[in-house]
Amino acid sequence: MQNRIGVGLVVVSFLPFVALATGALVVSACGAFSGSDKAGSSPPNEPDDAGRPVQTDGGTDVGSDAGTQSDSGADAGPALPEVIAAGELGITSIAVDATAIYWVKSGSPFIRAALLQPNAIASDLCDTAGAPVSVAAGGKNVFWADPTNGKLGSVPRADCSKPLTSSRPTPRDIVVGGMTSFFLQGDPGDAGTDAGATTAIGWTDSATMTSVNVHATVNPTDVTTDGSNAYWVTDACEVYALAVATSSPKKLVQVGTECRGITVGGSLVYWTGAGAVYSVTTVGNLPTAIASGEKAPGPIAADVKGVYWLNMGTGELRTLVNNKATTIASGDLQDTAPAGFHGIALDAKYIYRVSYQDGVIKRTLR
Repeated sequence: MQNRIGVGLVVVSFLPFVALATGALVVSACGAFSGSDKAGSSPPNEPDDAGRPVQTDGGTDVGSDAGTQSDSGADAGPALPEVIAAGELGITSIAVDATAIYWVKSGSPFIRAALLQPNAIASDLCDTAGAPVSVAAGGKNVFWADPTNGKLGSVPRADCSKPLTSSRPTPRDIVVGGMTSFFLQGDPGDAGTDAGATTAIGWTDSATMTSVNVHATVNPTDVTTDGSNAYWVTDACEVYALAVATSSPKKLVQVGTECRGITVGGSLVYWTGAGAVYSVTTVGNLPTAIASGEKAPGPIAADVKGVYWLNMGTGELRTLVNNKATTIASGDLQDTAPAGFHGIALDAKYIYRVSYQDGVIKRTLR
């Protein structure tokens, strides 16, 4: 999700008062967001030339230099984070598009949103009338998965009165690529503890949320997409790829233990396991441990030039610099985050992340 915001007039309307700020976004009293997505280069989660939205998992996108902490490329050391929103306890998932950052919180029916700027005003974008745990953004829509009520949902960010939903058994993770939304369903348990339980990878039409297809797989812990294929990892560290045109998954590799997060950037798939981060090509060649000795690596995001992950045990944001795992930010509180926590997202300039225990959303220059 490449994201840039132009400068213009933003009307943020919270009855009974109106606040004005910079940006290109309107937040109405009902929470709907609208705005220009044309600043800078076109983000891949906007519609492509064929009108199809393209987005990777909950904030995983394409297009910036990895490990760079300033636009000049100079190594100025770890960049100071900017706080986007605070006091948002219980965040389980975030997503970014060209206009805003979106998140959902445990036990809350609301999708919340804020402009991509420091100390933004957070608001309820949409009431899903459920309890979503995963959020994604693609094209002009925001998507969610609600395992408690067995619902997948989609709504235009400019009009929350027109949601589309589809009933599925315990959907718990959703990502959007092209005209297809991919999701996981079934009880995830804790990584490595419920071997043998049957869950599934599913996919549906992003425009209608209908015509659902599923393929049984054992204990998937995370899913991602590059717009053409879905990739997922199981708690036994099996990595699979699925081209929707074939509806038949391919096992790429099995490396690691207690695997949790997965992402894709360019021709590489990355995933996190116990104490390590791994990669393999999208066709299953050259599996590699790109980092070892990590402290509970979990959520991970990548683009064509780099990869970023959160070390849940130490509260560090890590990346590769000259093929060496390097800390670029620290001080987060994440060691009590739940299974399935998706607390990282990228745009062309920033890495967004959640400090789970104190409910702070931050961004750091790439």
